Amino acid sequence: MDPSAARVGDATPPSQRVWGRRRLVAGVVCAALVALVGYFIWKGQHNANLRDHALRAHLDGPFEKAEPLLKRASAALPDDVLLLKALSLGYIEESKLDDAVVYLNRWCAVEPDEAEPLRLRLELYSYIRKKDAAIADGLRLCERDPGNVKMCVRVTDLLYDVGRVADAETLLRRCLQSNRGDPGLRFLLAKACHVQGRTPEAQQLTDALVAEHPGYADGLALKAILYREANQPALAVTLLEKALTLKPDYFQARYHLSLALASVGKTKEAEREMAEVNRHRLSQELLRDSRMLPENLDLQVRAAEALLEVGATDKAVGVLEPAVKRFATAKSVHRLLATCYERQGKIALAEQHRRLGQ
Repeated sequence: MDPSAARVGDATPPSQRVWGRRRLVAGVVCAALVALVGYFIWKGQHNANLRDHALRAHLDGPFEKAEPLLKRASAALPDDVLLLKALSLGYIEESKLDDAVVYLNRWCAVEPDEAEPLRLRLELYSYIRKKDAAIADGLRLCERDPGNVKMCVRVTDLLYDVGRVADAETLLRRCLQSNRGDPGLRFLLAKACHVQGRTPEAQQLTDALVAEHPGYADGLALKAILYREANQPALAVTLLEKALTLKPDYFQARYHLSLALASVGKTKEAEREMAEVNRHRLSQELLRDSRMLPENLDLQVRAAEALLEVGATDKAVGVLEPAVKRFATAKSVHRLLATCYERQGKIALAEQHRRLGQ
């Protein structure tokens, strides 16, 4: 049979057949687009529900239960700030610091102009001894808010720790433009000049500071150090004793007092002060270690005892209050807390913890 005979009855013009095929293709494409849009709408709603569920779980229960949901939601919504914040803080609280860094980095990238994630990352980097990275975050914060004295002092301390005294001086001078009368910044600037060997400038800055703030212990101590270095130890002793009256836990001043007392022949007094310095140093080392190992009950107790011994009651409370939540049945923690609260005049709390410590 001739194939052409099968098409004899097909009188549709070729142009119409082409148009029909185009309509069919267009219909298929349209249906696919509708399906795709529907999928994305469903996916968006699904992700939103997952996010809400994860954040509720984080608010309602322990982080370890919310963690899987938070991670799934953050994988689906990688730029969601609330999820990044929840994961960052959760991992910090759980001492999973490597994980915390991952999410803090993402949070800082998503909100590069926000101070909160930078501050958190600065403290975390400081804690894990990545001081150069902490300084970089701190300098960014100081550039954005040059009037923030607390941050300037924090970053200055970090710069001192890594030997970048000239950079610390530059930062201090910039911050002082917005806070010209701040005694803490003026003291640190005088100290920076002293460390860099510019003694006359340090002396001039310190004299002006002490004249305006005669009760400022740090200024008195630095003036005393300059006296001792100028072979005037008796004057140094007087100023350092006054500084310690104002600030009894100032163990750097106590160290220099020990040296000054030795210089004027008061050997026994010098040895007594140096023993006190060593007790302070031990308390600070134990405080640092207790923060690094919060699950070590013995270390928390030893740190608190050492801090109490040198009169640092508030710092001891800072160790014991988190510890009593972790070790609710530890009688030693309750007894120490009772002592701390009693020294702070919080009698009801002291009695409560004394009973729990029996």
